[in-house]
Amino acid sequence: MNVIVFPASGNKPIRLQLNRRRRMVLAGIAAALVIGIGAAGFIVGSSFSVADRQALERLSDLAAVIETQRDELGEIQRRNQLDLNALALRLGDLQARSTRVEALGERLTQIGHLDDGEFDFGAPPPIGGPEEAASFADFGEVDLAAEILGFERRIDYQERQLSVLERLIADREIERNLRPAGWPINQGWLSSGFGQRTDPFTAEPSVHYGIDFSGPDSADVLAVAAGVVTWAGKRPGYGLTVDIDHGNDYVTRYAHNRKNLVSAGQRVQAGQNVALMGSTGRATSPHVHFEVWYQGRRINPTQLVRTMR
Repeated sequence: MNVIVFPASGNKPIRLQLNRRRRMVLAGIAAALVIGIGAAGFIVGSSFSVADRQALERLSDLAAVIETQRDELGEIQRRNQLDLNALALRLGDLQARSTRVEALGERLTQIGHLDDGEFDFGAPPPIGGPEEAASFADFGEVDLAAEILGFERRIDYQERQLSVLERLIADREIERNLRPAGWPINQGWLSSGFGQRTDPFTAEPSVHYGIDFSGPDSADVLAVAAGVVTWAGKRPGYGLTVDIDHGNDYVTRYAHNRKNLVSAGQRVQAGQNVALMGSTGRATSPHVHFEVWYQGRRINPTQLVRTMR
């Protein structure tokens, strides 16, 4: 077998005479080259396939991690929104509560005639300290919690004001109930005033230290204020008498009664029936001789009986 080889340099072709042995050697060399090239390609191809596979596996793991993080973030956002909703509901409840307290406080202030600015339930509580302005865009859970805290402070302030106002009104109500006011009868008329008059028995000038209220025999005699009965019995010239101590240096006396309905040491309320009208003692006809004592002295009760409770 002849093989002609053409050199790249352009020289004359070379003719090779291949016998059977040479052909077998060349075939073996060629086969070895083919196998070597294939093996190298397989090795290289196998190497890239493992790297790609590892990279894909890593990418898959990262994708799973990202998905897990996305789920966790969604859960956090959901819980955060629930917390914000709960805080918003709490804030709304506090706002409604504050509005009710404010309305009640203003009403009590008007009722108690204390609307001179001392009790201002609409004003924020007095607080202070340096602060920095915040944007509404930054409003979140922290800001909402701060708003709730502010309302809680406002409500606490309003409730303290309300408590003071309640005690003040209660004290004034107690004082008002203890201060003599109004007539000591339900039916009848004023028959004799306080001061100089002609004595009905002697026709001589005299001083009348009380006010007489005439009416039907056995008509109700009423306490003009709350207090404690300090006397229930006969007194010279007064007949059957009831004395009531109202505190604050006030004492009232109800005289000429047909019958006393209370006893010494008994507590009575304003408007309570303490006796029945009569003419015991130095009296010409059924009436109530009404006196007011202040700091141990009898005073003119005219202004007090004119006051309506």
